[in-house]
This record gives sequence, structure tokens and C-alpha cells, in this order.
Amino acid sequence: VDRKYKYCKRKGVSSLYTRPIKKRRDTVIPYIEISQDILDALSEYKQIEGPEKAGVLSGVVLGNNRYRIKKVSPPMTIEGATRNSCERDAKLANAFIQEQYEQSGHTSIYMGEWHTHPESNPTPSGADVSSVIKIAYLPDNDLPFVILCIVGLESIYWGCVINGKIQKISVNMI
Repeated sequence: VDRKYKYCKRKGVSSLYTRPIKKRRDTVIPYIEISQDILDALSEYKQIEGPEKAGVLSGVVLGNNRYRIKKVSPPMTIEGATRNSCERDAKLANAFIQEQYEQSGHTSIYMGEWHTHPESNPTPSGADVSSVIKIAYLPDNDLPFVILCIVGLESIYWGCVINGKIQKISVNMI
């Protein structure tokens, strides 16, 4: 997935390509909680046919390295997406994150990215990995990680950028 987008949770928008990448502190794998509603929302976007779809995840910090994904954005892909690639619309994604932030009383924040793959058990492509690593190092990213969620036809891949690398993680049902 080739994504050239911007990220912000506030009004000031930071571009991927205009800010230098900063080294982030070392961290441990976060404990990520999700509900059945989140899984159901993601499953609605399975790529049975047509082009890839992409969006963002928002959630809350629970404390002690615990986080909960609370919302899945609708697909926000720019025209021209193909079966094997897409570009997420930065303006729509930023608006979604800002809306969630405001509606939650300033507790909901950007947690990561989701997109689809037309395969049963998806794995991240090189473009997936490099784009989400760049996001993890943006100065406006308040978390020490970024989640990567890839919705396949039979399963969902959950990964997390930690210390400059993507690691497969398990999510915890609540």
C-alpha cells in the first residue's frame, strides 16, 4: 500500500515528507484491547473484490502500557486505488481523528492504520512496513508505537511499529 499522507490529532498538520524523522525511545510491546464491535467493523471491509481500502484507528490510553482501540474509520482511499495498492486520504483521516478527539472530551487519539489485502491470511508488504514506520517517527505522534492492521479474507494481521521495526502482535478481546 503506497500511502503519502499527513497525520495529526490537532489542527496543526505535519507532513511525512517535510519533517525529519526523529529517533524514538525504546519501548515494549503494548497491550492492545479491542471489542467485538471493532472486529465486526473491520470485517465489513474485507476485500472480496475491487480495490484496496484504507483508514485509521483511534482509541484511548488506559495506562500502564494498556491501550484500547475504540473506533475504526470508514474507508478513506483516494481515487485510483487498485486491487493491490491504495493511498489514504490525509484530509479525511485527519478530520476523523480530530472529530473523535473532540467528541471524546480530548481522550481519543490516533492509534494506527488499517487497510485491506485480497488474500486469506495477510502479511504486510514492504510499502506497508515503510509507510507505517515513517508515521511512527512523526513528531506529532504522541504514542511510542503505531498499529498496523491488515484485513484479509479469513484473518486480520495485527502489527505494531516498535523501535523502528514492525512486530506481529496479539490483540486482547474485551
